[in-house]
Amino acid sequence: MLEFYFRNIGKQKHCNRCQITCWSDTPLIELDFECLYPGKTSILFEEWKTFSEKIMTAAGDKADKDKTGSSEEMIAIFSTSEDSPVYNISVLKALIYLLPGPPRKKSEHGPHRVAHILQYITFTCNVMDKVKEVAESLKNDLKPFVIVATTEDLPVKFYLSVYDALFEFDTFLGALDVLLQTFFVLNIPYPTQLNSFYVFMQKFFL
Repeated sequence: MLEFYFRNIGKQKHCNRCQITCWSDTPLIELDFECLYPGKTSILFEEWKTFSEKIMTAAGDKADKDKTGSSEEMIAIFSTSEDSPVYNISVLKALIYLLPGPPRKKSEHGPHRVAHILQYITFTCNVMDKVKEVAESLKNDLKPFVIVATTEDLPVKFYLSVYDALFEFDTFLGALDVLLQTFFVLNIPYPTQLNSFYVFMQKFFL
């Protein structure tokens, strides 16, 4: 099934130095998702403004209650204006902050949960080589995840990594939308570290 999708989705871009293949669009994933959930293909975009306002408000209330709102990371999240290029990413981080993580022993630290869904690289003239290197190095460790290419700390391109395929997006919401659809279309189990996040998104948007 995966071979079928990745040979037929969009326009292919090759890289001779690694096994990752980049696609410019994702029609089959979106078409199959529409078959599974009729009328839900664009719901993330339709409901995102209301969703993001509720999440940021709830996260702010929790930060005040837990007295964690003064941390450098939380200040960066809550000081982001709605018209900022990083606002939607801040909403995702706020939601992950709100939701419980998997139980773990005190001796187990592991990466921050955001790293299981977002990876950052610097946008350069050879950005695709960097994107493919990151995707190749992490494809066995992470479920589908988004790579954010930034310049001067501002995101300029987004790439969804799914096994041996990459999908390029101009917006974070576009990448997040197809990321969520991919779990259903390809029947991929949610990663343990982000199970509460994906279940929450599923219940809210589906």
